Amino acid sequence: MKKRMSAAAAAIAVLLTGCMGDIEEPSPILTTVPETAAAVTEVSAETTTTTTTTTAAETTTKKTTTTTKKTTTKKKTTTAAQTTATPPPATTTKQTTAAPAKTTAKAATAEALPAGDPPTVGGYNKVEVYKKITFAKLLEGTGITPDDQKACVPTDKLGKQSVIIKIGGKEEVIGLDVVDTQAPVFFYAPSVITVEYGSSFDLNSCIGFGDNYDAHPKCSYSGNVNTYAAGDYPINITIKDSSGNTRTQYSTVSVVSYMPGWSSGLTAMKFADFCKKYKAANADFGLDVSAWQGNIDFNKVKKAGCKFVFIRCAHHSDDFYVDQYFDQNLKNALAAGIDTGVYIFTTCSTPKQAREHAQWVIKKLGGQKLQLPIAFDWESFDKFQNCGLSIHTLNECYRAFREEIEAAGYECILYNSKNFLETVWEPDTLDNVWLANYTERTEYSGKYQFWQQGIGRIDGIDGDVDLNVRYR
Repeated sequence: MKKRMSAAAAAIAVLLTGCMGDIEEPSPILTTVPETAAAVTEVSAETTTTTTTTTAAETTTKKTTTTTKKTTTKKKTTTAAQTTATPPPATTTKQTTAAPAKTTAKAATAEALPAGDPPTVGGYNKVEVYKKITFAKLLEGTGITPDDQKACVPTDKLGKQSVIIKIGGKEEVIGLDVVDTQAPVFFYAPSVITVEYGSSFDLNSCIGFGDNYDAHPKCSYSGNVNTYAAGDYPINITIKDSSGNTRTQYSTVSVVSYMPGWSSGLTAMKFADFCKKYKAANADFGLDVSAWQGNIDFNKVKKAGCKFVFIRCAHHSDDFYVDQYFDQNLKNALAAGIDTGVYIFTTCSTPKQAREHAQWVIKKLGGQKLQLPIAFDWESFDKFQNCGLSIHTLNECYRAFREEIEAAGYECILYNSKNFLETVWEPDTLDNVWLANYTERTEYSGKYQFWQQGIGRIDGIDGDVDLNVRYR
């Protein structure tokens, strides 16, 4: 849409409607003005310095909290925080700010404003990257009222930009300064890092961290570590994103003569005791299974009181690896009359790849009807910085996966642990949740349909199996 304007507003004529958070493709309506953030140079995590540590506690420029725990370099990560508290009703919802109503954006061509030419209305308005906010809300209190009260601010790119919206029937230029003020997050940050005597110390392999915008945040540490002398070495670990935001945490590197064995610390519960302990009018009980459980007698499982089961169909790393028991488990669970769903352990790093994974699952099912959802299981938080994506992109991956699953007529659900549900996933991804929280009473305050509570034993399966509660 072009029209004759002043030089200050020349060449952009775009009427915005709709939120960028609800549009798959970035809108071409923005003009980036010089003064973008400068690149930041970081010290490699592998570099050892001899700076004396002085920080005794984590310092941060972001409010998000993280949980740390003792671990070793030969660790096995879990997705469940260990806590004890009174469980909320299954229908309790987490308090979040409602997203603006969905509308459709009208994209058009855009040309650059003359360099240095200021916007004609309202000055440059600072807004956080990826924040969902309407122009009406952004300009609240300025005396400027957009004609379209639902038009959302495009916030997917950093820097000063100018867009045109209608105000009082006239097209006016609005200046935006999209900024990133959120610090990176430690996903896996042990307070004690155990390394073996004589080995090399690679900090990057011992922690997991990520950033909301930067797909490649940097890691460094201060302090001296000598793996040829047994003992404890205090270090300060700093993670930094491309906008210069940092977070620092104090840890101790413990050099030992031999590595201790790993244990989950979990105790298996009899399925009957599990059902009795968590009995509620709106609850029933089930399992999730994979090749780790071997041959399963689902008739015995059902007789023991199991009402539902999630079955792993595949795991993905460099390629798809079909669970060797999937076809057998799916057939026998359905034949036994047990409500059945499936899950895929995915490592997708782009929305395109997430769609491909969803399509793979759909094709594998071959039209088979399910009583339960298809679950998206992404757990690579202990090495997130090596996955090449930002926290925001991970959310987009799930949205893409869910869209494909629902388009095929299936229900979709997000599987994750309490800690990551609270710190990683955005509100609109939490409409259907399978909570993993290995604890007596979960403190998760969001809404969830299923709760993976722990491990146990049931007739029909040799060995341990994950125990779950379903809330109706």
